[in-house]
Amino acid sequence: MTSKTPTFKRPYATHYYQSNSDREPSFSSQGAASSDYGAIRASVVRIFMGQYAKALIHDRRDGTLLYTVKYDTTGLKIHYGSEPQAVLRRIK
Repeated sequence: MTSKTPTFKRPYATHYYQSNSDREPSFSSQGAASSDYGAIRASVVRIFMGQYAKALIHDRRDGTLLYTVKYDTTGLKIHYGSEPQAVLRRIK
């Protein structure tokens, strides 16, 4: 019997948080996307509309954290992984 690695139609998982200080296991909602750009777009829209304060985008295939999307007093920020110094885009 051979083991197969699972294939995902939507390999990018997004976990949404009500507060920027919420820890990783305590997410409020989750979503799935077929591309990382789609996951970023969906999370930016939900955060910009005020539904959530933070989103973490993971690769479901290996579980790595790809992007962090946050909204705080300085604006909306998209980071690579969890690194605050690697800001992709800042929107005020």
